[in-house]
Amino acid sequence: MNHSDSPRPLVSLIFPAFNEVENVDAMVGFYREVATTYPDYRFEMVVVDDGSTDGTAERVIALAAGDSSVRVVSLSRNFGSHAALSAGLAQASGAAAITLSADRQEPLSAIGDFLEAWEAGADLVWGLRSVRVQQAGVQGIFARNFSQVFQRHSDLHHYPAEGPSQMLLTRPLIDTLNSMPEGNRNLIAMASWAGFDQRSISYEQLPRPYGTSKWTFRRKVKLVLDSFVE
Repeated sequence: MNHSDSPRPLVSLIFPAFNEVENVDAMVGFYREVATTYPDYRFEMVVVDDGSTDGTAERVIALAAGDSSVRVVSLSRNFGSHAALSAGLAQASGAAAITLSADRQEPLSAIGDFLEAWEAGADLVWGLRSVRVQQAGVQGIFARNFSQVFQRHSDLHHYPAEGPSQMLLTRPLIDTLNSMPEGNRNLIAMASWAGFDQRSISYEQLPRPYGTSKWTFRRKVKLVLDSFVE
């Protein structure tokens, strides 16, 4: 990676959020901790409010008052995480972007691992969970098996069979994804399909501090359809 254009490259941290007001304080606090821990980079925070009705966007705006590096993108209704990530990438200004969960399940050390892989030349860095917070019943089985089946039948040989959780994308890949016209999209699969240099990091997923996941079984089924059906 060439830093000749800036001594401190800008990295966009993208948080899709749907009814996550309880987690906003921790989310903004994590962003500030990242900026303090990795001073060789500049960071911006892009929160995509995916049609929340609990005041998520308003809480972010209140906490970030006067901080121009924090932005909120508000969608007109709840479109789902892949649409929200797409909206975040469309607004990201960074030389690279890292996707993160609004419920704060990524450790601080994962940011350093993402950045190190980028520095080593990767355009797409998969964040894989070495320890996954367990889901019970059919949802847990679905989560564990979908990525293996998708990787086997999609011809995306670099798509991790373990199931990626988050990712770092460089500006050329971001621009490529932003130019793709698909409406119903599996953004992770599209990133893999684009053919850039892909590498992986691993981290231990943290337990969700508040509330329950919005990644419901219905949304997972829709992702399957979006992944296999044009």
